[in-house]
Amino acid sequence: MQFVVKIFNIKSIQLIIAALIILGAVFCIFTPNYFLFKWGESFAVQIMFGYLAAGIIFLMFRMPRLMFTSFACCAGLAMYLKDASNGNLIYPARTNGPVIEVANFNVSSAGDDFMATIEQIIETDADVISVQEIDPNWDKVLKEALVTEYPYSATVFRPVDFLGIGIFSKSPLIDIDTFYYQDIPNLKFKTQIENRDIDFLSAYIYPELNSKDYKHTQAHFNTLCSILSSEQKNPFITLGDFNEVQWSAYVRDFRKQCHLNDSRRFPTWVERPTDHIFYTNQLECVGFKSIRASNAEHFGIKGTYQFKPIH
Repeated sequence: MQFVVKIFNIKSIQLIIAALIILGAVFCIFTPNYFLFKWGESFAVQIMFGYLAAGIIFLMFRMPRLMFTSFACCAGLAMYLKDASNGNLIYPARTNGPVIEVANFNVSSAGDDFMATIEQIIETDADVISVQEIDPNWDKVLKEALVTEYPYSATVFRPVDFLGIGIFSKSPLIDIDTFYYQDIPNLKFKTQIENRDIDFLSAYIYPELNSKDYKHTQAHFNTLCSILSSEQKNPFITLGDFNEVQWSAYVRDFRKQCHLNDSRRFPTWVERPTDHIFYTNQLECVGFKSIRASNAEHFGIKGTYQFKPIH
């Protein structure tokens, strides 16, 4: 241990380590469009806490140069991550007005236990449910099991592999519209709360597997944004599996261009949040939580929304 401490106390070694720490933070914030850097970007929260732990260790071993560098990079990443999420740390108080609860699930992470998965979906008691990566078997099982609680539904599949999106609602689905980016389906629809319309868009963006996929991801986000920009009269909720963390450039630009708020207040330590529920300024998010499947895998998210009070 003393030998390692001596090595770390050499000024040139400390400068190299400090430069690597700074580069790690810089690449998390200004991420080049290369697969390795994009993959590392998704672990920005873990890297931030790693810098915090490193700073404490350097403090214990009296290495102020490395300590200050680690703490400064930790603070920089914390501010960046907070800026990339919802700026309000506390959820607004619920009013006496109506609320709508919305959930998004991905059945690919739920395992093969159909009944346990269905029970979890029902237990959320959400008013509108979006189910991602649904196939014809899941579609049949879900429609049969949820018909009592969710009598209104719509499903659309991708022609290539028959994976798609299913929508299940307690209230009638109005103006259901399917649009595609290439062969990837997206569902737009409307429902009502006490005779007030709320528009929805459920989307699935395929994960990037290599650098060639970046242009397709950006183009898909642009397609979604063009739909949202043309439909901003009513309150709008956009949900789905975007396969991008909330601090990625794609998501930040998408939210900015479409004037959307993030339901998630701050990313968690363990999970890489790639499923999202966004909403327009006519609404307020008064609650949000992540849901785990029976196999302990991340299964979905649920948000609660109310109409923004008019002052």
